[in-house]
Amino acid sequence: MSDEQWTRLLSLLPLEPLQVYGEANGLRFERLTASTMQDSHDAVLFVEQDLPGQGALTVPADVRRYLMRLEHVDGAQGTYDLFDRVFLPAREAFQGQHLIRLNQPLDVPLADLPPRLPFNNRAHLFGRDGVKLEHAHFVVCDAHAELAGWLSPQWQECLLCGAVPVHNAVTPVPEWFPADCYVDGTTFANDAELHAFLDAMAWNDYQALAARLRSFLMQGSARPDERIYPYTIDFWINALTSGIALDASQVRGDELLLSVVIPAFNYARYLEQAVRSLLSQGVDSIEVLVLDNASTDDTQGVMAGFAADPRVRYMRNRRNFGAGNNSHNGFWAAKGKYLILFMADDFMNPGHVSRILPAMERDARIAVGYSPISWVNEQGKPLVGPRHPGHREADYIGGRNEVADLLVYDNYITPSAAIIRREAFFEAWQRDTRIRGAGDWHLMVQLGERYPDFVFTTSPGVSYRVHGAQHSNEYYGTSSPLQGHLCILEGVFERGREALLRGRAREVAEHLRRRLEQHPSELESELGVRARDLCERLDRLAR
Repeated sequence: MSDEQWTRLLSLLPLEPLQVYGEANGLRFERLTASTMQDSHDAVLFVEQDLPGQGALTVPADVRRYLMRLEHVDGAQGTYDLFDRVFLPAREAFQGQHLIRLNQPLDVPLADLPPRLPFNNRAHLFGRDGVKLEHAHFVVCDAHAELAGWLSPQWQECLLCGAVPVHNAVTPVPEWFPADCYVDGTTFANDAELHAFLDAMAWNDYQALAARLRSFLMQGSARPDERIYPYTIDFWINALTSGIALDASQVRGDELLLSVVIPAFNYARYLEQAVRSLLSQGVDSIEVLVLDNASTDDTQGVMAGFAADPRVRYMRNRRNFGAGNNSHNGFWAAKGKYLILFMADDFMNPGHVSRILPAMERDARIAVGYSPISWVNEQGKPLVGPRHPGHREADYIGGRNEVADLLVYDNYITPSAAIIRREAFFEAWQRDTRIRGAGDWHLMVQLGERYPDFVFTTSPGVSYRVHGAQHSNEYYGTSSPLQGHLCILEGVFERGREALLRGRAREVAEHLRRRLEQHPSELESELGVRARDLCERLDRLAR
């Protein structure tokens, strides 16, 4: 790589932080130059650029090859097959593990920025009103982005300082950036009209606009908006290093049998019991990954007690990136043939893994094994809890329409009690960021579509803790259950899997109607319209 190429890449990508992170996690990234081409390397990462190259590079057959593209290119699948991993910009995550989404790495504020001071007559516009960037309400962003689908450095600087961007460049704002979080200056005939619009904006209107932007930037909430995370430096480094580390692990043949991913946020008081219950399952080939979403309690102190145990890995995020993003990072970092997404406030009952895993090992077509739960209070003492109507009275292996039952009885598979085949997870999983709090239900429906045979044992495998700080307490007080239900059911139709609902369509529709009735304020809303449309489609399917 020439000095010109390297300088350009340093301006576009966080290569120096990548090198620092890699060194701390067993991956060494080095710039490949003419003088170092003959050195021994385990892998080569090719970064595609539109600058004059250095000629062909001969890579030995035993060296892994990775490709990174900075802009989307259609019809390049044949090229991708030549590489062991391919990193590409994309709106949605890819299925499988060969293609990995890698977008522009934005540096977003790590700490919550203070809101702007109120204005009386008009908002402060940077460059016009003699205010510093950190005090401006608006910043006109008229510079072009370096690459298609990227935000310009001017935009990035604006976001880092907390001002609202006013887009006035020829290149469009990327589609993934919400239109209600900035002002589109290109819709005005001239600067005078644009300035008149900004000057006429009332403080309350500006405050609402700025609040939407703050939320999108994951500011000011313990349950942050998760949409921007795939466009951050943290995601970029995690996705790149996890994809390479996983490939290296598979090449070396050091895959573990079981990985348990624990997304943790301020559950230090329960975490030690959770981890110890997992390590006591009698599985030698196991790893427990604790992903700390920037907890403010003693989570770090608790995990320091496991520092000498090689079966436990502790990773702490620079800030709270949302529970869904945190879990997804864990899946990519995991090395196990099987995965468990374990909640930090639960603990596993003795023998759970040994009751399920042998059946999954005997039949590669089985992607999911699960059990009921037992209920405990905050101190871990037994409670009498309800039995889920979706649970069978006897153990079974296959022979059930899991997709239909999951949509008739709601999600009867508790995440902590489910063991998932890793390969099946990556083949089936398509995340929908509109779903908040029902991602586990969504995942089980997708797995059931592709891998219909699940394993079930009637022995409760997990102790589910009931306490006042549970995320579900907040979840059921919003419209999120209805929104998630709609997205999951719509996804079945979008993927062309509605035939799995034949003979059960009316039951599925009745469950959706009951859910809508629980949200009377949504009867005439967009959610209500979607629900009625789905019920009509199900009624037609039942005829």
